[in-house]
Amino acid sequence: MTRKNMLSLAAATALSVGGLAFAQDNRNSAERAVDKTVDKTKETASDVKHAAKDAAASWNVGRIHTMLTQVTEASLTKGGFDDLVERFVDADRNRIGKWLKDDAYKGALDKLDAFVAGAPGR
Repeated sequence: MTRKNMLSLAAATALSVGGLAFAQDNRNSAERAVDKTVDKTKETASDVKHAAKDAAASWNVGRIHTMLTQVTEASLTKGGFDDLVERFVDADRNRIGKWLKDDAYKGALDKLDAFVAGAPGR
């Protein structure tokens, strides 16, 4: 083998080894980038999940406040007992409906309406 051939072979070997090292380094960089992306995606998904829970909780709190406001207004309005009962679940509405139809309790609602009508600010 001539010296020129040996130099060419050495140069080719060096380039191959260097290329492999470069390829391996690029592969490691790509793996690190993928790992970072996966971690960031998991973090973002967790943040979105918590934000959704917070939004749902806030919405439910708002609904509760609205319902309490409506119930309070109905209870403080003359003739508002029916409006108040309307907000109850079916079983309670049915039970109270039977009570309302009983003439023996008609005077109780009249007293309630008289009290509400005579309350200060009404």
